[in-house]
Amino acid sequence: MIVPEAMTSSLVSLAKQRIEFINTIGIIRLAIGGNEIMNKEEEKDEASFSQYLMRGVLQEKIDVVRFILSLDGLGLADTISPCIEEAVESGNIQILSMLLESGGDPNFIGNKGLTPLQTASKQGHVTIVNKLLQYKADPNQDGVSGWTALMIATEKNNTSIIELLIKAGANLNAKMVHGWTPLMLACAYNFPALVSILLKAGADPNIRTIKWAAVHSAASKYEDPSILIDLAESGVNLNAVTGAGATPLILACQVNFELTINVLLNYKVSLDSQTRSGYTALMAAVCNKSVSIVESLLSAGANVHIADANGQTALDWALDSGHPEITELLLVYMGDMPATPLKAPSSAPSVALVPEDIEVHIPSSSSAIQELRDAVENPLPPQGTSLKHKSSKEEKEKSRNTTAY
Repeated sequence: MIVPEAMTSSLVSLAKQRIEFINTIGIIRLAIGGNEIMNKEEEKDEASFSQYLMRGVLQEKIDVVRFILSLDGLGLADTISPCIEEAVESGNIQILSMLLESGGDPNFIGNKGLTPLQTASKQGHVTIVNKLLQYKADPNQDGVSGWTALMIATEKNNTSIIELLIKAGANLNAKMVHGWTPLMLACAYNFPALVSILLKAGADPNIRTIKWAAVHSAASKYEDPSILIDLAESGVNLNAVTGAGATPLILACQVNFELTINVLLNYKVSLDSQTRSGYTALMAAVCNKSVSIVESLLSAGANVHIADANGQTALDWALDSGHPEITELLLVYMGDMPATPLKAPSSAPSVALVPEDIEVHIPSSSSAIQELRDAVENPLPPQGTSLKHKSSKEEKEKSRNTTAY
């Protein structure tokens, strides 16, 4: 096709006018509305439109960004995507929209190792997150950090962003470097509303790291039974053990979380699980001198005769801690004394008070029972003198050094 000379002349004229216009506003010192984008020193360099575009985005000069993006054939493709990171950080939805409409990559990993969606989640920009998702940003991309946008939003407790990410297909069970999931984070930070959202969306409550699961932090970090109840109703294993062998009940007893303990007891959890060193929930409650918790465990059926790896029973721990009321409770549940306040006996009690099925744990002689009673009346015995309830003499002479873990 032959272009008429007059038309060619007209096109050339328009091109020259455009160049003159660009020179007027300053290609080398681009400024609109009196807002200078490049300084005097930068004018000496052969500054590219890419530099102008980035500076316009950084200074949030919407007119500058719009003008540069409107120019054809400038080869800005490699510049637009890096600019998205800056637009997202500032929360400027207008500039972000222009960059995305001009072909910017919504999944571009910026200088900070984050995707635009991760940055927006970190900054808490709900509208920015929504815009990025509209342009097909990947909610499961983890950038360099290993954290997905959902993990970041979980740490920030931003339920609005989390709901957008879930709707966009975010992986609820994605794991970061150490095996943590968003649900584990929500439990560790005590975010009940967020835990509920994640569980209803299908998060797996039984995923665990090598050392722990979500239920362990729910039972031991904060005394808020609502999270534990949500986990229980979602099918969590309430008897799951930590790397050291502790169950949620043992952990709750260690920190005296009575409300949590009552919830666990209502769900009929295992009462007599032991850690690697043989420590039980009852022993933990005894060591913490919590009479009400000890009584709750005993009423629920906790075994008072279990010994730890060092041969100590809950009664040994009670004698060591010097707590007469707890010692009395344990003796009552052992059947060694009637359920009356403990006083110095006028005569040695009958050995018939000791059930046959626990004779291997409790000495059957009346003198041994008397010695226990004496210990209660004198709750602070010298170190190394407290009793051990073993039938073997050799076992009685072993070391009393104990640790819970």
